[in-house]
Formats: sequence, structure tokens, C-alpha cells
Amino acid sequence: MDAAWKNKFAPKVLERGQQYFTTGCVQKLKQDSNTIRATVNGTTRYDVTIHFSGDLPKTMECTCPFADDGANCKHMAAVLFAVEAGEFSFTEEPDEEIDETVFWQRVFHQLPGEILYKELLRATLRDRELQDRLLIRLTGKLPDGILKDWEKLLKQYSKNMAIGSKYIDFDSIPRYIQNLTEFLDDRLSLLKEVNAVMDRFLLVGLVFDIAFQRIQNHKDEELLKLIGYCEKEWLLAFEYATATEKKKMHDWYWAHFARFRSYCDLAITVPFFYLSWSKTLHKKSLSILDNRISSCTDEKERSFLIDCRIMIMQQLGSSPEEDRAFWEKHLQYDSSRHRLLEDYYNEGKYQSIVELLRFMKTIDNEDPLRLLTDGAWLLQMYRQLAREDEYAQELNFLIVTGRHVLEELLPNVINRTTARTFVAYLNAIRSCKDESVLPMLDEIVDKLCSNPAIAKKGIIEIVMGAGYEWPKPYRFPKK
Repeated sequence: MDAAWKNKFAPKVLERGQQYFTTGCVQKLKQDSNTIRATVNGTTRYDVTIHFSGDLPKTMECTCPFADDGANCKHMAAVLFAVEAGEFSFTEEPDEEIDETVFWQRVFHQLPGEILYKELLRATLRDRELQDRLLIRLTGKLPDGILKDWEKLLKQYSKNMAIGSKYIDFDSIPRYIQNLTEFLDDRLSLLKEVNAVMDRFLLVGLVFDIAFQRIQNHKDEELLKLIGYCEKEWLLAFEYATATEKKKMHDWYWAHFARFRSYCDLAITVPFFYLSWSKTLHKKSLSILDNRISSCTDEKERSFLIDCRIMIMQQLGSSPEEDRAFWEKHLQYDSSRHRLLEDYYNEGKYQSIVELLRFMKTIDNEDPLRLLTDGAWLLQMYRQLAREDEYAQELNFLIVTGRHVLEELLPNVINRTTARTFVAYLNAIRSCKDESVLPMLDEIVDKLCSNPAIAKKGIIEIVMGAGYEWPKPYRFPKK
């Protein structure tokens, strides 16, 4: 066969096709006139059809995703390597189909051991992937440094796939994910055979990380399929892991936690928190989260971290005393308390809200503005629970505290920095919609907006633009 056929393939595709051929992936070659048909075992079985004109392929077809766009794939190359090597010639098709595996088993049994040894050695020296496979068979684990080598290989492949930026072009994502999946499948199957549990876990993490870095849209359908596959393989690896391996998995997970945070909406973190870690590892997770929460400056991220901590507390079956200690430590953050109160409210846990608000009032004793917000929430709950006496007491407290804010805090503590926060509290209080409270709020706002010192600072524009439902318009004379 004319060697010019190799010009139809990219160098990398040609190299992969040769690897598929040398590892015995090409099977069931058939001839029908000038047409060759074969099956190639990759991630799944792909059917290849090649029409010849003389000694050169004229048209080629393959059922793999890579060939959908009209590209010449590694499976086509593998079949052509088989034809070139003489494993198939243009002769009449045999009457009976011969199973390739059975045929070569017979050949191996008939060949002397020293010949098999020499041929295997020769093939191994030419094939790096075969070298890795044999070392894995020998040691039962990945050779030292091979994960780094695979990472470089995948990064280079990703770089070649990227068009004009570091991200994979949208139209190329299906082909990119398909190749990552094939890469993962080829190696996972061998690692499973030798029971290399931790190596399986790390390999899946490597592929997941590479895909995450190169696909800009983290909700891409193809990427989500890969995430689901990775999640399944992680959980399988965990199921067979020893206590020591689970500790290594736990350390790996927290070292890569920043990556998983981006997938919180997809629940990719949930299986990890609910795995049957030992109590020691769960407590280690709590310690890590507490450190990150205390140093976090972003409200959205802090809310996510607190959600993670609650999951672990539930997994541990924490006591009411432990829950109370946690909230006492973290309820100073508005995002934490608001999220918890809203969760309780949506679940209809009104009594839990009342107990939590009473507790928060003890924390907020030195913060009159927060006390106003706590009181507004309590009024709504007492009305919901039809507790008239407690409602009346809380209403009186709210009015007294509001007067204190009016007389003592305004305008002394109001500046451009605190104006937005102040109005947010006013909105929270106004949400109770009690006719006894609204006039008091109107008086506070009127006092704030009518003060010339505050108006000169430009604060009134901030307050009026913050969403407060003003009871009446406020105007100031122009300077």
C-alpha cells in the first residue's frame, strides 16, 4: 500500500492510530471489493469503512464523534496501519469470520517463549503507553511521576484545541470531552484490574481539573456529563479505599476545594460531605471550614462555606448545644442569619425562628439597628402564631428601640458608608407592616432626611436610591 495515505492525518492523530493498532484494538477486518470494513475498540466500539482507489484510500467513514465533522480520526489510521502491516490483504473475503482474539491466542500458544519475549520487548521500547501499562501490571500502581506526565500531555492537547484563547472553542467541546473520556477510560480499566484505588481517584481528579480549566461555561451539557462520570468513579474508588487511602482522598479534596466551590449549584460537593468519612476526618473538615469562614471577606462565599459546615454538622449528628455554639460564633454575619431564617420560614419552622431570634437579640444587645431588625422578624412570627400578648410586648420594644435610634443615634452615626446599611435595616423593619410601627419609621426617615448636616454630605441621595418605600416625598432647597 502506498505510504502517501499518512498525509491525510494530523501527526498526533497518526500517532494515536499507530498506538491503537499496536495494542490490538483493530478487529474484524473485512473486504468487499475495494472497501475495507473493521471494528476498532476505543472508549466503545467504533465501525470504520474505507473505500480504496488503487493503493490509496479514497473516502473514509467512522462512527466516532471526532469524524462527525468530516475529520480523519485515529480509528481510521489504526485500520490503515493494520492493512499496511499485512494483517489484511486484498483477497476474497473468507467464508467464516475469524475472531481476532482467538486467532492470536492460538498464535501465542504456538510461538516459543523466547520469540514472544523478544517481540514484546521490541514493541515495548517503541511504545511509551505500553511501557506504562506493563509497569502498572508489575507494581500494581502508577509509576512515579506518571501523573505529572499525563497532566503535561493533557495540557498540551488542551492548548492545541483552544482557538484564540485559553478556553476550548464552543464547537470543539464535544470532541474535547470525548477525547478526555477516552483517555480516562483507557487508564481506569487497567487501574481497576490491579486494584490501584488511590491512583484511580487521582486520575479522575486530574481529568476533572483539566476540563474545568479549559471550558468557560461550567454548565455546558457535555461538561456536566463528564462531571457525572467523574463523580461516579470517585464514589466507586471511595467504596474500595482503605482508611489510609480515605485520609489521602480527604486531604486531596480540601487541597482542591477552591475548584469545587464553583460547582456548588450542581451539588458536586454534596457527595463528598456525605461520604462515610471517619469522625476524625469530619471534625478536621469542620476545623478547616471554621478557619476559612473567619478569614473570608466575601458575603456570598461565606454563605456557601457556612452551608458546607451545616452539611457536615448534620452528617455528624451534632447536638443542640453544638449547633448553638456554632451560631453564636457566626451569626454576626448578616448573610448567615438571613439565610438560616429564610430556610426556617420556607420550611414552616416558625417556633425555631422565634427561638433563634430571641437568641440573636442577646447577641445584638449592643447594636440597636440589629435589634430593630430582630424585633421586626419576631412581630411577623408572633402574628403568624397568633401570640397576641407576646406580639404586644415585642411591638412596645420595637417602638422604644426605634425612639432610641431617633434620639441618640441620628445623625451622629450616619455617614456615607453606613447609610446603605441603615436603610436596609429600615426596610427590614418596615416589612412587618404593622400600623403602630410605620409612623415611627416615617418619623425616623423624616428626621434623617430633614437634617441639613446629613443633606450636605450627599447621604440623602444614597438613602433615597436604596429602595426605601418613602411615605411622602422629600425636597430640599437648592444652594
